[in-house]
Amino acid sequence: MKKYILFLLLLFVVAGCSSNNLIQEDFEKDTNQILELLDTAHGENRSLNEEEDELFNDYMDKYIVGEYMSNEDAMYEMNGLEKEIVRKLRSMTLYTDESDNLESEKGYYEADKELVLEYLQAKSVPDELKDKHPTYETYDGLHPKFVEDARVLFDEFDPLVNGETNEFYSEQVEDLDDFLINYAGEGFEVDGKHYLTNEDMNEINTALTFLQMDIEEGSLQPDIQRLFNEAKETIAPTE
Repeated sequence: MKKYILFLLLLFVVAGCSSNNLIQEDFEKDTNQILELLDTAHGENRSLNEEEDELFNDYMDKYIVGEYMSNEDAMYEMNGLEKEIVRKLRSMTLYTDESDNLESEKGYYEADKELVLEYLQAKSVPDELKDKHPTYETYDGLHPKFVEDARVLFDEFDPLVNGETNEFYSEQVEDLDDFLINYAGEGFEVDGKHYLTNEDMNEINTALTFLQMDIEEGSLQPDIQRLFNEAKETIAPTE
C-alpha cells in the first residue's frame, strides 16, 4: 500500500514539472523546433534558406488556422497564447538578417523572441489575447463573396487599365481600398464566419494591390494591364 501511495505521489510530482498545460504538447515541440531554426539563421545574420523556409511554411500551414489534429487524433482548438506565438514567429522571420533591417528595427527579433518564451511559460491567457485572433475555416478556391466583391472592382477599373479612359473617381478608389482592407490580410469574415485567405485569393489581391500603388503614384506601370487582366480572367473567365 505504501509503495502504491509513493507511486501516485511521484506521478503527481512529474505532472507538476511537465510543460505548461496551456500550451499543447505538439504545438510546443514544433514551436521549439522553429525557434531553434530561427535562432540559427539570426545567429548567422541571414534569411532562412530554402529548406528552413519550407519547414517554417509547414509550421504556418498547420497552425495559422487556429485548430489542428493533435497526436491524440482529436481536433484541438488553440488558445490566444498559442495563436499569438504563431504570429510572433512569423514576425521574427523578417528580422533574422539584421543587415537588411533599418536601424530602428534592430532588436525586434530579440523582443519578439522574449515574448514567445514568456507566452510559453504563461500561467493564464492575457485578456488582450483571448479574442485577438479567430479560428479560421478554410475554403478551396475563390470564396463566392470574394468573387462578388472583386468583380465590382474589375468592372470599375477595366476602362482605366485597358486604356478606354484616363478618368477615375474617388468612390472607385475607396472601393479598392475597402476591398484590400477586407481581403488582403490574413483572413476575412463573411456572415460571422472567419475564412483564411488562400493562395488563389492572394493572386487577385496582389494584382489589385499593384493597381492601388500605381494609382497612388499617379501613373499606371506597363505590367499592370497584364496582371489586372489575368486576375480578371480568374474571377470572370471569358466564354
